[in-house]
Amino acid sequence: MKLLVAYYSHTGDSRVIARQLELHYNGDLYCIHETQKRSRMGVRFKGASQANREEKSQIEPVSVDPQQYDVIFLVAPIWGTMPAPALHAFIDEANLKGSKVYGFFLCRSGLGSAEEVFHQWLEDAGAELQDVYTIATSEKNAKSFLEGSQQIDDILVDLSPKLYPDDAEEFFVIKRPNK
Repeated sequence: MKLLVAYYSHTGDSRVIARQLELHYNGDLYCIHETQKRSRMGVRFKGASQANREEKSQIEPVSVDPQQYDVIFLVAPIWGTMPAPALHAFIDEANLKGSKVYGFFLCRSGLGSAEEVFHQWLEDAGAELQDVYTIATSEKNAKSFLEGSQQIDDILVDLSPKLYPDDAEEFFVIKRPNK
């Protein structure tokens, strides 16, 4: 099975999760880049406002072909109450028609209606949502979060049988990125 892990990360936290997924499932990693740099305050105010209005940001041209993959993982933060605008832009610009997609969202307070909105974006793009995973974060960054939390391990244990129903046992050993 060929797997793409596409992620957007402003602070690096989503990248840590995406990298963990990429290593665990031997996938290809793709970073979604916005064309304009945002400040941390820009994310908190303008970025969250754009996300809540379901706006898309300008991203660099998509240079990966999702049609070459059997499964796609999309990893992004929740800003305000919705996925980051760069993820919305990627879903709109990448050819996801017929793709099987799993969502992974980093958030502090839960998904709220973000899952339904994400599902609608994928449906509009012709993709099929398989499942959504929420990774609760705090003020700490994802690097320390990964070391002190079972959340990602629990996700991997839940996800492996869905991806590899005949071979899931080999994926129950949690692999960690090199430090």
